[in-house]
Amino acid sequence: MTTIDGGLIAIGVVVAAYLWGGIPTAYLAARIEAGIDIRKYGSGNVGASNALVQLGTKAGVAIGLFDLIGKGILPVLLIRAFDASLTVQVAVALAAVAGHNWSPYLRFTGGRGVSVAGGVVLAFALWHEAAISTILIVALGRLAFKDTGLFTLIAIVALPVTTLSLGALSMADRPLETVLLCTLICAMLVAKRLIANWERPIAEQPVIETLLCRMLWDRDVRHKQGWTERMPNADTADNDTPAADTSEAADR
Repeated sequence: MTTIDGGLIAIGVVVAAYLWGGIPTAYLAARIEAGIDIRKYGSGNVGASNALVQLGTKAGVAIGLFDLIGKGILPVLLIRAFDASLTVQVAVALAAVAGHNWSPYLRFTGGRGVSVAGGVVLAFALWHEAAISTILIVALGRLAFKDTGLFTLIAIVALPVTTLSLGALSMADRPLETVLLCTLICAMLVAKRLIANWERPIAEQPVIETLLCRMLWDRDVRHKQGWTERMPNADTADNDTPAADTSEAADR
């Protein structure tokens, strides 16, 4: 059986994982279903969370599952089938997350990477970390408090901490490559929250306040509703999208 363990083949599969992860699922779905550029609506996130608001529950869930399974789990399982080393598996997983966050097809804009990262965690059978993240993001963030921003940040930071702690206490097998994987995922997801999709900070408030809001709540302002229901102004709206169509899409 052909193995993937280094050299040009390994570099090629990492690049392929980046290009695969960069497929802008939410952007394509919004263009096809509603005729809009999802980056100009709501949070501007090219991912499942914004798609839930702009396109509806079915589309949002479908996009989230594709990102979780297709981008997060599938690439790792595929290269593992070719006996790729753990180092190459980690590199492929990180490339898929990076591609989703900074898509080469959308001028390096993209999603937040949470669903893809979740798939990666499952692909590496990090069950403790997956359980903690699910409790924080789904049970507390979405169901209990109806605002996932802060709890997602806690889950992101908890990921490498949990992995390192489990390994240090010999409660689970957590090799150095796995600790590095979770640490770099945390770094990428935090970086993405801070830089968003390269939007400039709001002029009406200090830059430090905008960055603090991005870090804590993954948005530029404190109040969720005013952010997730944003509409493009006349200067940024798509020229080929009628105003009536964009209003209808935002109400879904």
